[in-house]
Amino acid sequence: MKRPQTPTQWMRPTKPKPKMKLALIGAGNLAWNLAAVLKDSPFEIVQVFSRHIESAFRISKDFPTISAALAPSQLRQDLDLVIIASSDHGIGDIAATYSPYKGNQTIFAHTAGSIPLEILAPFGEQIGVFYPLQTFTKGHLPDFTHVPIFLEGNEAALGKLRPLADFLSQRVSVLDSAQRLQVHMGAVFASNFANFMWLVAEDTLKSVGQSGLGVYEPLIRECMEKALRYGPANAQTGPARRGDEVTMEKHLGLLAQQDPRLAALYAEISAMIMRRFPAEQDS
Repeated sequence: MKRPQTPTQWMRPTKPKPKMKLALIGAGNLAWNLAAVLKDSPFEIVQVFSRHIESAFRISKDFPTISAALAPSQLRQDLDLVIIASSDHGIGDIAATYSPYKGNQTIFAHTAGSIPLEILAPFGEQIGVFYPLQTFTKGHLPDFTHVPIFLEGNEAALGKLRPLADFLSQRVSVLDSAQRLQVHMGAVFASNFANFMWLVAEDTLKSVGQSGLGVYEPLIRECMEKALRYGPANAQTGPARRGDEVTMEKHLGLLAQQDPRLAALYAEISAMIMRRFPAEQDS
């Protein structure tokens, strides 16, 4: 017969996991999303800094446990991690301005895809990159579990960045600055350029009395789903893929009257598709 457990065996409380203390520099879309997704988590954001104190106060209002701050001298010394979630062109100035106030154990990481790690050199060796590959909007929280997060840094930096990334996402990778720039460039094609094409399509609809993208919505959704399901090469369709020069000439004639720059763009993209899929064209 088993001996009964003693009270010390079954009444011992579970030791709570220690929290990491974080601060945000920048109070834009990404900062708001990080504040929202990390609320009541083991990663406690305690400060948010912004050149525009009103922006920091707005985050502090939405998340009262976060203190709004303006002066770099207000940076707490007990922070585990500071995430610089500012515009890309401001990261260098932030590194120079905040470095005199860094804590001895604090890791500083920026969130930019196109900016090298070395821009944080004023902070010494306690630097890293925390790059979530997603477009963020203040007030709208995406499902972070599917957001790819790319990290960079030495062992000490990754020791603090990796637990945070793993808490947020199921898709975490380590890339160097050159690799991350390549990924960022591809994201411009996948997102920014694609969105501009939808803008052009919307303008086309307006010219025939339609509004919004409603007419094209089923097409856009099916196109994206096919590309994700089968791969972009297998999902590519259209006049250029078929080598349908008659249809392409009709489109080019319309575009030449409306916007010659779009006509040139249409012709160049069509030519690139035809070069990519020469065997797919009709004879």
